[in-house]
Amino acid sequence: SGLTYPLALGGTLALLFITLWAYKRHSHAARGALLAFVFAAVSLTFVAVAPGNAVRQASYGAPMEPFAAIVQSIAECLQTTGGWLSPQLAAAGLLLTALLWKPLRDSGVRFRYPLLFSFFSFGALAAAFVPAIYATGLESARVDRIQATLYLAFILVALGNIVYWLGWAAVRCGTYRPSLARWKVWLCALLAVWGLFTSSIRTTPVVCSTLSLLNGSAARYDTEMTARENAIADAPTKDEAISAVMELSVHPYLFASDGLTLGKDSIVPAMHHYFALQALLKRYPAGAIPTAEWERLGAWSSSAVSQASTQSGAGVSP
Repeated sequence: SGLTYPLALGGTLALLFITLWAYKRHSHAARGALLAFVFAAVSLTFVAVAPGNAVRQASYGAPMEPFAAIVQSIAECLQTTGGWLSPQLAAAGLLLTALLWKPLRDSGVRFRYPLLFSFFSFGALAAAFVPAIYATGLESARVDRIQATLYLAFILVALGNIVYWLGWAAVRCGTYRPSLARWKVWLCALLAVWGLFTSSIRTTPVVCSTLSLLNGSAARYDTEMTARENAIADAPTKDEAISAVMELSVHPYLFASDGLTLGKDSIVPAMHHYFALQALLKRYPAGAIPTAEWERLGAWSSSAVSQASTQSGAGVSP
């Protein structure tokens, strides 16, 4: 799925740079760093050659060629991370400028290659987009499944670039002494509050989520969802289970849109089967479920599958 890929790639690159720096400085930790890098590189190799990509390609039938997937991942990374630039990052930049300018200037590090640092860090972030796009294609929207990990990696890359570029500027502009003036504090607070009303990584802003709790829409959503699930579980036939699926009257900001009404013919039977199994496990001990219960559940599921197959083939000529 790509979830471990960003961590494996980023960790391997970080250990590589640490190892090179340790050997250049003739550090006693050089051998330990080299050993850690070797283990990380082997782990990354296992992630890269794992058969998961081939399995997903066979399942979805919409893979991309390796080079095309890399190019597409770079474009996708540019578009996605551009939407993740938030006022909070600007506030963090102001605070870090005032707090880290002198420590970075006196650290002894020259910060000579800011462009290379930005290039390689962005490349590592873009590489994290590759597995999902390569295995399933862009149209499958499988990148959404790993957006949380990608977003956290983006935050680390963004903060790392801010610190590196600050170090580069501090070393070359040593006479400048930024201070944390009162107006900067107020500006940072304003940017932080402004960021609460913006949406990144396709999640809901904090203020809107809180509002859905205060105005009762989240509670109504939970009540209607629970009632609908109970109706599906208790329905004696597939038709009655499907008729129980009604559009919810509320849509809290905290939750995604209700998609059950769009695919209820195929989803509702699976939900009923799940609820029925849970009820049987609560009613009977393990290994003691009567055969009649299994036959009843099997008959319900068979009729549901038969009806679904009949509906799907009704408009298809032989």
